[in-house]
Amino acid sequence: MNRALPEDQSSGLAAAAEQGALSKEPADPRRDRAHRVRVIDFSRPTPLSQEHVRRITRAHEGFCRTAGPRLSAELKLALELALIEVDQRTWGGTMSSLPQPTVVALLELEPLERHALVAIEQPLVMQILERLLGASNPQPQPVERPLSELEQVIARRVFERFVTELSPPWEELIGGRLTIRDVHQQLGMVRIASAAEPVLVVTVEVRIDATSSTLSIVCPADILAAADTGDEDSSPAGPDSESTRRLTQSLSGVPLDVRAEVAALNVPLSSLLELRPGDILPLGARPDDGVTLWAGDRAVRRAQVGRSGRHRAVSLLEVLSESA
Repeated sequence: MNRALPEDQSSGLAAAAEQGALSKEPADPRRDRAHRVRVIDFSRPTPLSQEHVRRITRAHEGFCRTAGPRLSAELKLALELALIEVDQRTWGGTMSSLPQPTVVALLELEPLERHALVAIEQPLVMQILERLLGASNPQPQPVERPLSELEQVIARRVFERFVTELSPPWEELIGGRLTIRDVHQQLGMVRIASAAEPVLVVTVEVRIDATSSTLSIVCPADILAAADTGDEDSSPAGPDSESTRRLTQSLSGVPLDVRAEVAALNVPLSSLLELRPGDILPLGARPDDGVTLWAGDRAVRRAQVGRSGRHRAVSLLEVLSESA
């Protein structure tokens, strides 16, 4: 429906345009987000599958919903938790990306005899300590001194409350229990992996009144990957295992063309001939559906498009059924 502006309004708009006084409306981020394509760098460690990461994400979303009210009551603060992201990084990259200054609790993963950590920004820790020590309206302020003995004791109890709330979802994820070993005021005092080893980083926003800080949970990725393996590789070898191995070995050198297909679409020949550069051809697939890898006429894998160095690449997501 066409609407004509009155003459006085159109004249006013023209004058404002000449003077550069027209305001620009910011783009709606929700509208842009739906069409944004995320570039994935496969040089980053991704030992955990997307389905596993989604399961970890759901577990920590539940932690944020349930732990916020309980921690608010126990710590005497109006505290809200919200999951920011679940990411896979190297330990070296994580050390450089965590906010500073921060207070760190080194965790024991029992009975796995491995370690993880929980890091809370130091201003948030001090804000909670001041409230527990009787301050009526403490503000998050970084301090340039070590925590006193009393503050260390109270800080450990604060971490214990957070770890108590984290324990149920992590017991389901790794089959082990979280306990605090030490609390450190310097991140460099803690090491749970080698610099290049992949770790899982869960970042949670902690909101108190009008202030916002972060809590980070870091765990070696191989612990979570091992817990997710199950018994898939424990099937006993049958009498045909040796012949199967020999057949696989003899066929392994056969060259095979593999193609990555975004989607398939049937169109009339007349429509195909009318296509010109710049035309849009809807494929009916969502951007996050990934691509299908075909070997001949058989769909064998589902994958995600990204890059490896300067080249396009795909990362395998799942094995498709034999009937696909």
